Amino acid sequence: MYNRILAVTDGSDHAQKALVAAGQMAVRFQSEVTVLNVFSTADVDEATLHMADVEHLVAGGEPTPADPAMATASPLGTDTSYEAKKDGFMYRTAEEISHRIVDEGAAVVSKAGASQVVPVVRQGDPAEEILEVARDEKADLIVLGSRGLGTLKGLLMGSVSSKVNQHSHCDCLIVK
Repeated sequence: MYNRILAVTDGSDHAQKALVAAGQMAVRFQSEVTVLNVFSTADVDEATLHMADVEHLVAGGEPTPADPAMATASPLGTDTSYEAKKDGFMYRTAEEISHRIVDEGAAVVSKAGASQVVPVVRQGDPAEEILEVARDEKADLIVLGSRGLGTLKGLLMGSVSSKVNQHSHCDCLIVK
């Protein structure tokens, strides 16, 4: 019935349960599972950047404004080289965390019994990226948690799972 399952994870408890369900369904239907994590640099706060630097999560480390190699001031009086390097560090940090989340998710799905598991990382709006990957991968089923690691903004604007369920071309399983 389901040949291609898209399992979405953000590392939350609900997502972990969804991954297990996706793995179990993959065994039952002998399905291929794509495990997806969508990241945004907006989700990377100062504490996360500091942790990434201390843990050497990203090569090169976090840039500092005192770094003489970044002493390029713009006419507006801001250090554009520093800002660009910090933006790059934020992107690489978010991307590395996303890869770790999706790799852990793929391991959960495999442990649940799925034999064909493909990890995918995307950047952007979670609902839009989930729907796009589902179309691209020709998913028959999207499996995701009912609540993730979203912010207050997510509560006010509607959950990712609600948006995906409303706009999906295929079946959705939302796990609590």
